[in-house]
Amino acid sequence: MKISIITKSLLVLILTISSIFCSGQTTATTIEGYVFDKVTKTPLPYAVVIFTNTGVYATCNEDGKFQISTNRDIESLEIRYLGYQSKKVSKDFFSLNSILYLEESSTNLKEVVLNASKEDLYKLLYKLIKKYRRKNDVINNKAYFNLSSKTGDVPLEHFDGLYNSSQQLSKGISRLDLKTGRFGQNQLFPFYSLNYVYLLRNFSLFGNINHMLPQYPGNMSLSEIKKYYNLKLITKGNDHDVAISFLPKDENKEVFSGELLFQKEELILKKIEIFIEHPNRFKLMPIVKNDSSSINKLNLNVIFNPIDFNRIQYFNIEFDLNYYSGYHSGKTKKNIKTTAILYLYDYDDQFTKPYFTNTIKFTNDYEKLLALPISNKIWNENYPYPKSEENIEIVDFFKERNYLHSYIESEIPLKAAVYITRSSLLWSNERKLTFGDIANGPGVNLNFSYALNFFENSDDKFIYTLKTLFDRESSFFLATRYAPDIDRINLAFDIYELFRYHLLEQINASMSIQEIKDLSNTVSLKAKILVNQMLFETVLIIDSEILSESEIFFKAQVLNKWKDKIHNELDKYRLDSNKNGAE
Repeated sequence: MKISIITKSLLVLILTISSIFCSGQTTATTIEGYVFDKVTKTPLPYAVVIFTNTGVYATCNEDGKFQISTNRDIESLEIRYLGYQSKKVSKDFFSLNSILYLEESSTNLKEVVLNASKEDLYKLLYKLIKKYRRKNDVINNKAYFNLSSKTGDVPLEHFDGLYNSSQQLSKGISRLDLKTGRFGQNQLFPFYSLNYVYLLRNFSLFGNINHMLPQYPGNMSLSEIKKYYNLKLITKGNDHDVAISFLPKDENKEVFSGELLFQKEELILKKIEIFIEHPNRFKLMPIVKNDSSSINKLNLNVIFNPIDFNRIQYFNIEFDLNYYSGYHSGKTKKNIKTTAILYLYDYDDQFTKPYFTNTIKFTNDYEKLLALPISNKIWNENYPYPKSEENIEIVDFFKERNYLHSYIESEIPLKAAVYITRSSLLWSNERKLTFGDIANGPGVNLNFSYALNFFENSDDKFIYTLKTLFDRESSFFLATRYAPDIDRINLAFDIYELFRYHLLEQINASMSIQEIKDLSNTVSLKAKILVNQMLFETVLIIDSEILSESEIFFKAQVLNKWKDKIHNELDKYRLDSNKNGAE
């Protein structure tokens, strides 16, 4: 059959258009590079890199490195950093250069001789504070919390967490709910910064309420500010931005020193910087009895987003403290430095909350984190910006020593989390429950739960983790216990794990998240019915009376049959544990 020239041309045209269309749908533009200070040649951490006219932007890590991708057509990038001149470059800039340098807005900061009275300065500060006390709009966003503690160059702990967060300019962080994460702990010197995330969550930016940290002018009335502080007005080298610094009149008054940076004409706050040295009344209480600590210095910075100053970009907190410990033998003193950042991103968006088929009450984020382990693949896909070299080194330090928790690729010994009380335990073939894991009670109440955690992958499809948990907090067993009873309890755990595999078999790619949750509840109920049947058929005590020896022997045979049946089926599933996209 002959094909005309016109037909051939049409075919070529159609194929070309289709190719371009498909390429536009699937190929993203990815740009990466570094943002440095032009004079010092040092990184500018958390600088913002914007694809102009798209609303897409990325944040640099601690090394000044960024990576940004979009499917949209772009022509240029804009780089912003607080206190520096913004810069626009073509989209090809980072193809030819690995580093972009920014210049400070002014390198000559100077104090201004005030024409106005001190009274006017107090009024200006309080006018700013009152404005922000009225800013009660709630902004939901995702949050990343990173914390590291060291003594000298030796890492003591590391915490990475992804959260759902809510912020208000009046209050600061009004909600922080852990999605997932991981933490490392040096077993040679267990040290937990359990309170740091709570310090940030409870710190009120402009409320006059009590919180764990010392107060600063944003928490005070006008009369209190006048009573406790001397103020100075400082220009920042341009016609718009000024800072009011505040220093305590009485050095013995335990309040923060610092400054507020803002745009004077419209009273737009850009940065809060506060610090305190050697506080006596504010202390961090060690979780180890007879240990103690003293704070040398505490710094807290609040940075507002340079794209939209009505949104907080991140909190940065630094502690320098002396820790007095008798962990091994004798009293030792260690100087510990802790740095933490709470970075807020994806405004007006949230992670899907973890789901438990039975409610589990976690006393802190460490406990919840241990119940929600994730794979390295999921973690990397949800990390908000490129990992810094220091972060990689610290994580590798804990990973190599088997100190990294909530990490699916490795089994973490329970003794590694020395001072964390586990409200729940993950099912493990290597570690079985003991009587010490279960409280005494008037009867038998064994609570198990499936933990579901959903994540979006790079294809905008969701993947999930599904784990079986034993809820220690709400479970109890008869105080009168016999050796076979622990086998019965572990068998109940095994039954729930077996039904987890049944659940994985029934989940398919077309199901919604809600449908998976509903199915999980149904399967959990079926597991509970079978567990109750097993417990009834293997019971050793009836009406508070122990059975006879012959009856106990018979019950032991029944229990063995149950164990053989459940374990044989469970072993078959465990040989092929990768089901339906679950991790």
